[in-house]
Amino acid sequence: MPLSMKAPKKPQTLYAIETAVVDLHYAGGDEDLKKKYFSRLPQLLQRVNPKTPVMNEAPRPGDMRMMDHQDFESTFVVFAGDHEGSHRKMASTIFKDTVFGTPTLHAGGSLANTFDAMIKARINGRPLYDGVFATYVGHDAEGRMFKKGLKGHESISLQGKTMTSNIIPIDGDRIMITTPNGDSDAQNFISSETINKDHVMAADKIMIGGYLNFRTPSDAEDIYNTIVEYAHEGGKNPQFVLTAAAQPIAEMPHVRALFNTIAAQFDTIIHANTGEFRRLLDADTDWRKHTHDDFKTLSGNALEKAKKKHKHYQEMKMLANKLAIQAGIHTCAKNYDKHSKNLSFVITDGSKKSYNIDKIIDNSHYTPRVDVSKIQSTVGAGDNHMAGWQIAQAGGGNITDHFKTANTLAAQIIQSPLARLDAPTIKKLLSNEISPYPA
Repeated sequence: MPLSMKAPKKPQTLYAIETAVVDLHYAGGDEDLKKKYFSRLPQLLQRVNPKTPVMNEAPRPGDMRMMDHQDFESTFVVFAGDHEGSHRKMASTIFKDTVFGTPTLHAGGSLANTFDAMIKARINGRPLYDGVFATYVGHDAEGRMFKKGLKGHESISLQGKTMTSNIIPIDGDRIMITTPNGDSDAQNFISSETINKDHVMAADKIMIGGYLNFRTPSDAEDIYNTIVEYAHEGGKNPQFVLTAAAQPIAEMPHVRALFNTIAAQFDTIIHANTGEFRRLLDADTDWRKHTHDDFKTLSGNALEKAKKKHKHYQEMKMLANKLAIQAGIHTCAKNYDKHSKNLSFVITDGSKKSYNIDKIIDNSHYTPRVDVSKIQSTVGAGDNHMAGWQIAQAGGGNITDHFKTANTLAAQIIQSPLARLDAPTIKKLLSNEISPYPA
């Protein structure tokens, strides 16, 4: 086996906690109608619900937007033509089948994708991890689907309806519409009461999904404090794995404070992309202002294209990344000097270098490029990169194994229409029976 990993004598006990989402991955459909629909979506939303928050521009490939599920459904009907009663439902169904194609439903959400790959991973037929995923899920068909998807590894509280993400590939990328459920704003959010004390006390590794930090600062702090209390009481000194999840989350001051609280008491790994990483270190503001005037009249695809072609913007961004990496090394060293706890970052940057930053050095590794024509969806790339890193760590691999396994799973997932890999594929990837990269 090219990877220098071995299965541990006993699987590591894993405890993961985050908000539950059921993913609907749409494949096929009419590309022209899809583009027309999304180009008109801001106007369609205003028409079906004038009170909905204004969407300033149409979603573009790679976007994630949040809107009410009923409003989202209603835009289908308005786009297809006005209907009433049973014809309205029929128009919506026909529209979805024609424009988006048939969806594949599975238990999803950022950390659930990571957890799923870690639980499925085997070396020589032996599991690397065993554990539970703690969340809220709804009293509905989607909730039952979520439980089925994590059968035997779930610690679930039933409440309200399940949140849904509609993931619709466009031009080799995706638009992800996360649709909140209609009963109440907080019905699928974790609270401290969700946390199982016995599970936390038994855990060798505790993973906290970044989307929990969309709670109010006091709610998020209550969740973290409860987990920390139980972890100390268990006496196993678990490793904590934290995810930045998104740039708006990473720049929240209370998120930095919570992450610092964990890192001061436990060995901690933080996974993030470069933008999230800069924001976690409060290093993502000044460099942008130098080119602000060059982009102030642009938005959407035009803005992204202009940024890619703007030499000074790209140079400033690269410099900001380098400065953030140095700040990360200093942060890790300072944390160890003060608390004697290992803090490290695993940073991804698309198809560019990925980094492991700790108190000594920034190890880097180029991500092998995947032919653009083979990319079906970028959903789940970061989640599976994180899973690969944790899989290699459980198998006792060296830093090269960590990068190779992480990059392998991430490269494979973007060539799939789904955000997760099945067990046979993970097995073949870990044993190098198949390669995720084109010949």
